[in-house]
Amino acid sequence: MADYTIITRQKRGVLHQRRHQLCQDSMTVFPDQDALVLAVADGHGGSLYTRSGLGARIACKAVRLLATFQTKQQAVTEVKSCFDRLVEKHLAFRPLPDDQKKLLNGQPDSTVYGTTLVAAVIREEETILYQIGDGGVFLLNERGRFLPPLAADSDCIGSCTSSLVYTRERYLEHIRISRCAGRPAAIMLFTDGINFSSSTPWKAACLLRAPDKLETTVDQLLANSGHGDDQTFILAYDPDKVSSPAFLAGLDAEEQRGQREQKLSILQEQKKQLECWLQLALQKGRRMKYQPEKAAEFAQFCNLIKDRMLQRGTLLQEMEHLEQQLKSFAPTPPTKT
Repeated sequence: MADYTIITRQKRGVLHQRRHQLCQDSMTVFPDQDALVLAVADGHGGSLYTRSGLGARIACKAVRLLATFQTKQQAVTEVKSCFDRLVEKHLAFRPLPDDQKKLLNGQPDSTVYGTTLVAAVIREEETILYQIGDGGVFLLNERGRFLPPLAADSDCIGSCTSSLVYTRERYLEHIRISRCAGRPAAIMLFTDGINFSSSTPWKAACLLRAPDKLETTVDQLLANSGHGDDQTFILAYDPDKVSSPAFLAGLDAEEQRGQREQKLSILQEQKKQLECWLQLALQKGRRMKYQPEKAAEFAQFCNLIKDRMLQRGTLLQEMEHLEQQLKSFAPTPPTKT
């Protein structure tokens, strides 16, 4: 398999620095004979997860098994089995103190090793993504276009996340898998300490326009995308593919789509606020209507409501125009798994 240029970054979060806590993230870059395994893991925060940093390291050790299995289902179950065995082995060597067991309130001792996992197995013929919990992964094909993201997880809401320490049955319900043909031109994996929302991956992808400056621009991107948590980031890219005219043209299209999606999101929020104001204003107007002493004020207030209604109509037109433009940026169809 052709070589990738790989850039990795890991930074202890500001909150952990202030509390004199260790980084709870881990990562692995594991080149095998015919596969490349990339993975990031994020140990859960909170007083319950006293060994989550170790859990993240164990997850990144277990995930190397993905290179040896050709079927997705076998790989998924074996990684979970290996993680559980290594956790049990560590618990046998270092059992939990009684005070930690009390905090668990009947939950398994393995709970303290709670961690997420985002992994990619890249082979010449295909790329397979695996994810349990939060964090993220983006792929770009040789035409510079994003491949479809992994499905959403119902357990990942706000600061809550699914976990590799789930029971096997629950783990299989929440593990997300995606498959695409061939090797990506570029792939990014990251823990949730890096605040890449679904509308901003294009900002990170645009770094690939200047591969010779990536070491510096990646650091700048992470500095501007943090919120105090640990940060772990892996970028692997094929230098030849990302410098091709077709790739750069695709990046331009993704940037245009990203900018429009970002603007649409802003307009949707403005519409929401405006409609909330109008609802309250109409209630106030109904009360003023029956107060003769406020007739002049009521007339001015009605004009203000009309102006806001016109503003809402303009917003709706602009949103419809953006939505029509976005339809022209058809995403790459997913490969069935």
